[in-house]
This record gives sequence, C-alpha cells and structure tokens, in this order.
Amino acid sequence: VSALTDIAVCAGTPNPRFTATNLVGTVHWFEENPGANGVPTSTEKSAATTFQPTGTAASPSYTIWAVQFAGGCYSPRTTATYAINPIPNPPATVDTNICYNQPSLSVTATGVSGAEIWWYSNNTKSKVLASDSEGYRSKETEVGTYTYYATQWVNNCESQPAAAVYRIKALPSAPLIQGQKNICTYDNALTLTASGTNITWYASDMTTKLSTGASYLTTDMTYGNKKYYASQTVEGCEGAKGPASYVINSKPENPVVTGASMC
Repeated sequence: VSALTDIAVCAGTPNPRFTATNLVGTVHWFEENPGANGVPTSTEKSAATTFQPTGTAASPSYTIWAVQFAGGCYSPRTTATYAINPIPNPPATVDTNICYNQPSLSVTATGVSGAEIWWYSNNTKSKVLASDSEGYRSKETEVGTYTYYATQWVNNCESQPAAAVYRIKALPSAPLIQGQKNICTYDNALTLTASGTNITWYASDMTTKLSTGASYLTTDMTYGNKKYYASQTVEGCEGAKGPASYVINSKPENPVVTGASMC
C-alpha cells in the first residue's frame, strides 16, 4: 500500500488517497482493526484499488488496513497511516498609529512557537505582502487608515486572517492666538490666549518651550518687537506653530515747558 498524495493534510481539506499494488485478487480497506488473520472482523469501507479515508477530526495519526482476498483466502494485513493537522487560530495582531510625516512603524502579529507569519493586503489573501515575518512596515505615507491581514502557518496549515490597522494621523492646524496688542514698557505684561487642544508655548526661536496651557503670561517687558509661538497637540500629534507678535514701545522723554515773560 502506498500513498498517492501527502499523508499529512489540514482539517477541512481532502484526505490523502492510498493505492494497493501487487494484487492477485481483490483488496479490501478498513478504518478499524480487522484482526490479525483470517476473515476481517470490522466493517469494510471500500473494495476499490484506491481508497480515500473518511476521517475528519484533527489527529496526529489515523490508521487504515488493507487486506487482499484471493483463492478464498485473506492475506495478512497491511497498514498505512495519515494525519489531519488542525487549522491554527489566527495570530494576535497589534495596531500601529503614527503622526503624519513621522517615520513609518510596523504592524505586528504573534503566533504560536515555531509559526510562520504571512501578511496580505486583503482578507481574501489574494496578495502576499510579506512572509515569515512578525512585522509588516507599511509603505503608505498619506493621512488615512490602512488595514493589513496576518495569518500563521503551523504544520503546513494556514489560519484564518487577523486584521492589523495602520493609521497615519493628521496634524492639527495652528491655534488662533488672541491678546496681541502694542503696549508701553510701563504697562502690565500681556497675557496671550490660544484656542485649541493641549497648547504649548514657544519662544521666538520656535524650539524653546516656555509653558503649556491655554494662556501664557509674557515676562519680557523690554522695548522692541516681540514674537511668541503656540501649537496644539491632538491624539499625540503636534501641529504647526502659530505666531503672536506685538511691539513694546518705550516711554517718551518728559516734555520741556517754557513760560512767557511779562512786563
């Protein structure tokens, strides 16, 4: 008895086919032990030269028996084995979020020990993106939400796909800043106010952080042109910095008053 196909199959796929050779009579196939000799003691499954077993449940080993009948006598039994491997569960995936213009990151998937992870562009698995890799690095660069699908292979059996979401988040706009007006050196310092979420205030170099919060009380009261910047952060993404500018004027010199002479 020899197998015509692989003797290890995945659950839900056709079982292997076996064939009997060197026949002088007819062959009879059994899926339960027919006994060691003589008339078989179990139910015959087929009397064809080839046989496809009927096992359906996942099992590491099924046994079949072939018995030849010729001249009114039964031959010794010949056995063959096959396996039905289970379909593994989908791998556990981890979504990834980045902000626009940040370096890309990978979505990841984890399977059982020894599994191979495959990545696809859709849940029908029609396009392979990567194989034998726990991570896939998206090539997308525009704001949006992108979904990839991972499977795991175990004992040559592939799981159903599991989705992993890759999101590129938009950057918020610069906040609107109020409170800008020209003042004099003897006036009270200006308080600037920005409308937005998670406001951060910066000095004129746009990199030195001064404060956080919706308002900022300025401290520089020397005369001249003043400029500050504020940004807002939404979902962990900081947007463009909006400017606030005004002038602090120095106080003028005291006036000179002269009187008129009279006779």
